[in-house]
Amino acid sequence: MPTAPSEEQSSDHTFTKDSFDVGDEYKMDDRRNWDRDIGAKWLGRVGSVAFVLGIVFFSVATEAGILDPPGRIAAGTTGRTTLLAGGQRIARRQGHKR
Repeated sequence: MPTAPSEEQSSDHTFTKDSFDVGDEYKMDDRRNWDRDIGAKWLGRVGSVAFVLGIVFFSVATEAGILDPPGRIAAGTTGRTTLLAGGQRIARRQGHKR
């Protein structure tokens, strides 16, 4: 059974902790990246929870008779218009042109 070379049987390479040093610009930063954590993780989670709560609200309101058909149409139109206007505003702010 082959064994790892010892110090006495020295091979061409001895590996130390710094053997695979790639330079400072490629090292991972140990500090937390709050921008990434909030933007990528937490906003996605909050959006998912809000989406599920919205579905539950509209399901319960429809079944309970609180939201009749004209109310559903009004809520849908308001939501659609708000999302469309917000998306266009963000796209214009980032320089996207149609």
